[in-house]
Amino acid sequence: MFAPCVTPAAPVLYLPREMPTMLRAFLLVYQDRTLRSYVWRPLLFSALAYLALLLAGFAVLVPWLAHLAETSGLPGAVGWIGGTVVLGVAWFFLSGPIFLVMANLFSAFLWEPLSRRVEERLYGRAEGAAPTWPMLLQDLAFRMPTTVMAALAVAVFGTGCFGLVAVVVAGWMGLNDYTSPAFARRGVVFPRQAFAALRCQNSWTLWLLGGASSLLPFLNVLLVPGWVAMGTVMCRESANPASRPPVLPPRP
Repeated sequence: MFAPCVTPAAPVLYLPREMPTMLRAFLLVYQDRTLRSYVWRPLLFSALAYLALLLAGFAVLVPWLAHLAETSGLPGAVGWIGGTVVLGVAWFFLSGPIFLVMANLFSAFLWEPLSRRVEERLYGRAEGAAPTWPMLLQDLAFRMPTTVMAALAVAVFGTGCFGLVAVVVAGWMGLNDYTSPAFARRGVVFPRQAFAALRCQNSWTLWLLGGASSLLPFLNVLLVPGWVAMGTVMCRESANPASRPPVLPPRP
């Protein structure tokens, strides 16, 4: 006789009850193996969108510079080489903000599965329902111009006051993006969601942490899932102050 097939249970994590809930949520994302697919899929989508934007910029900018060089009496190769160098240098310095825009612009859609799973793991169930496509389109229509303008402000004024401008603007943008999946499940989308996020307890914590991490190349992208988990906890406990996650037992 064959032994019955048993599905292995999710790994039990030791997250002490006295640990702040937002920190527990942040650590949960990087400790729980069952959440990994909810992390790498949005990052992969953002990477593909990032690559597509890079190729589109090369296809448009470099030929235009080559044509401009030819009309100025210079060899077309000058425009091709110069355009490639200009695009490469610009992309080197702007790659971090551009990738964050790609990862956060569709945050209500991309990070909703991770946000829902984190809420289920911490509280037993996730409140609200998955956002509908009309809600997501409305969120995107208002979020896109705001996100693009904020990213441009970071790129242009980011070095002002020793990076303080970048921290403030990117942190505000991150606060909106990292809380958007949880708020969208509750029927609150941008721009109303931006004001709801500011009223959350510990909103300044996520604002400053997300803003400071935006200055760290590569690491800023890896921290996005953790910020989404913290934003989920903020939304949950602000909407339901009596809600607290149960004590998770220690590892055997």
